Amino acid sequence: MNTQTRNTKTQIIISSTIAATLTSLIACGGGSSSPASEQPNGSGNNPPDVVAGDFTTLTATVELAGMPNLFISGDVANNPDAYLNILIDANLDGVHSSGDLVLKLGVVEDAQTQERSLESALYQSNGPTLGVTFISNVDYQINNNEVMFTAQKSQSDLLDVISSQSQIQLSSVIASESGGNPSTDYLPTYDGFTQVQNNALITDPAGDYSGDNSVIDILEFRLDLSQ
Repeated sequence: MNTQTRNTKTQIIISSTIAATLTSLIACGGGSSSPASEQPNGSGNNPPDVVAGDFTTLTATVELAGMPNLFISGDVANNPDAYLNILIDANLDGVHSSGDLVLKLGVVEDAQTQERSLESALYQSNGPTLGVTFISNVDYQINNNEVMFTAQKSQSDLLDVISSQSQIQLSSVIASESGGNPSTDYLPTYDGFTQVQNNALITDPAGDYSGDNSVIDILEFRLDLSQ
């Protein structure tokens, strides 16, 4: 288990390899999507609905097919850059737009010291091509093949909009050690949000990651909004 929390403001730094390749993917309509018969599935267990803001603690868990070494060790100098991103459709408009919320685990650089480290944080999106604004660091834990983010609603009034019906988009990226294209995975697609009644449990059986590194294949997402 690995837990890191940092209280200084940071800004995201993503390696030029990842940034350039993702730009190319988006420009070309890239990214893979699940076949119609294997679309991500919401939970069939009728989990309780949570209305917007009616929670104290938000826990978001992502299960991968494996775990990037960077996430396990936190050693940014000796491992390929990687990140895990949870985009939350805060205004329920069905598209990535300004004001959406982001939970992210990735490499960041301190604006004053230029020191790079692996950290998790909550951000507000400025739009799909305009970056993000830092809100607060959040706790994360690595447990086997799962990454678990934990945020307290008291950390930001912006979290009041989140409910069990908030739609999400997941992305997982790990750079190539040889300098080639990174491995990527998206749930449900690189530019889409889930369309389910309750996001307590979302599974993706397709195994539709792109690239050579299967450890970034997203298998499951769980959202727990608790008192």
